[in-house]
Amino acid sequence: MDLRSLNKDVRRGAVGLEEVLGLLEKLNRRLGKVERENRRLRERLAQYEPEIAKEPLAEEGDGADQCTRYGEVDPILRTTGLDRK
Repeated sequence: MDLRSLNKDVRRGAVGLEEVLGLLEKLNRRLGKVERENRRLRERLAQYEPEIAKEPLAEEGDGADQCTRYGEVDPILRTTGLDRK
């Protein structure tokens, strides 16, 4: 299920508010993990490629924009069961 399908399901009442809030919580946790992992890997890479340390890190919240851009949240939806609708 992509974001467009989720939006349609929410609007017609097939997906409840609690499910959407649960999905947002999972997405927020995953985003935090990805940001921490990105920071850790960049620090390790900087040992071998010092110019990487000069590049700015993505601002907090940029990952959410990626989901919107690509429209896919399948791994998250699978864990919540929302992909079965």
